[in-house]
Amino acid sequence: MKQLNLSETQLSELREIYRAKLSHAVAAVEEIRGVLRQLDGNTAGVSASVSGVATSAPGRRGRKPGKKAGKRTRRTKAEMLAAKGASSAVSSSSEEGATDAAPKKRGRKPGFKPSAITKAGKPAKKRGRKPKNA
Repeated sequence: MKQLNLSETQLSELREIYRAKLSHAVAAVEEIRGVLRQLDGNTAGVSASVSGVATSAPGRRGRKPGKKAGKRTRRTKAEMLAAKGASSAVSSSSEEGATDAAPKKRGRKPGFKPSAITKAGKPAKKRGRKPKNA
């Protein structure tokens, strides 16, 4: 093993460094002990929650038996605002609109067939290549 020759100032600096490390380590140990004391004091609450988890069936997923799932319907924006209590916002928006009809649905109607002629009057482009023998 090699020996190090250090001056008195270097020795005192090393002592201070290792004393600081020791004080930090002691503080960390005391903090861990404090947490463990708190956990030991609350053993009744912890054991009840752990036992509740252990008694349930670990492989079961999904809805609990005996509960019926109700049909969920899509709510309009006005209904959601009314549920929140913003009825004034709903009434002001209905006054601004010309009609009280339901909002228009987006997208094509079922069974819609686009015509073969486009808006510019030209026939629509056919997709794919032409057959060789035609």
